[in-house]
Amino acid sequence: MGRRGPELSAETRARILELYDIGWSLQKIATKHTLAKSTVQSTISKARERAQTGKGQASLPRPGQPRVISEDERDAIMENTMQNPYVTHEELRKRHAPQSSIRTMQRLCNEMERRKWMCLRRPALTEAHAAARLQ
Repeated sequence: MGRRGPELSAETRARILELYDIGWSLQKIATKHTLAKSTVQSTISKARERAQTGKGQASLPRPGQPRVISEDERDAIMENTMQNPYVTHEELRKRHAPQSSIRTMQRLCNEMERRKWMCLRRPALTEAHAAARLQ
């Protein structure tokens, strides 16, 4: 199976169903929305399943374990790392999400492109080092 792109919005799914109901072909709908024909076809076939949940065209729940860190905690961690880029993963975990592991903090920082190892690679240049470089 190939890589999946971003999930279709509820509005796009509703528009696909609307166009299909008025008689548009799958290929014509796919071309209009720059999607694969199979995406349009699966969207139409899954419409009944979504209708049974009673949530309209909202996304179905995803399988798997729920996230350990809530969106509010993620936002707080992002804000904290923006203000203090030298904060450690352990400090982040203790302050914002004590239920999570340090590895979770590392993955989250990596996802947000707030990698902590960058500051470890380049130590600050001291005045003694600067003077030695100029000589």
